[in-house]
Amino acid sequence: MSYNDPYAQGGRPQGYGGQAPQGTHGPQGGYGQPQFAPQGFAGQPYLSGPYQPGGPVRPQLASWGQRVGAYLIDGLVALPAYLLLIPGYVMMFSAMETTTDCGSGYCHSTTSGSPSLLSYLLIFLGALVVFGIQIWNRWIKGGRGQSIGKKAVGISLLDEASGQPIGGGSAFVRDLAHILDGMVCYLGYLWPLWDDKRQTFADKMMSTVVVQGPPPGKQP
Repeated sequence: MSYNDPYAQGGRPQGYGGQAPQGTHGPQGGYGQPQFAPQGFAGQPYLSGPYQPGGPVRPQLASWGQRVGAYLIDGLVALPAYLLLIPGYVMMFSAMETTTDCGSGYCHSTTSGSPSLLSYLLIFLGALVVFGIQIWNRWIKGGRGQSIGKKAVGISLLDEASGQPIGGGSAFVRDLAHILDGMVCYLGYLWPLWDDKRQTFADKMMSTVVVQGPPPGKQP
């Protein structure tokens, strides 16, 4: 009786049709399938498609609490501007006097007084500082992925499809789109609490996501 020795030629077992069995372990990974090392998400579809094992690594989405914390910190960054605005408004309103005269079934209010030039100067400088901080923090730094508030809590603003920072222009438009979030009882700001991608209305409009960790290419 004779039989075919599977190790007779080449020293390795042969499967059907001369193919190596699928269970063979090789340099490409287990069971004959190539093994893909995890890669970054730069230039890869981010959350727009279904997740597949071995695909690009995707950071976890930021929580609603993290986003609120970043927003509050960004507000504190503008504190120097309020140190100018508040005294200016106090000086302006304290210099004005309102009197009300009632008679013949109706009341008439009259405002008199002349605010000082200093009060107007403080208000102007405060508004200028607010605008400058907004440009630097929210649109320049924020367009690169992290405002001061986002960096403090460890989250980043990225494009949903590419996983890259959105740039200053898109960050500016996104801030304008936040008007939609506040229209109906601030519902848009609460939307990340139950949304699958934890997006506000502005995020959906601009196709952005807020994720945990630094932007691509930056160390934590």
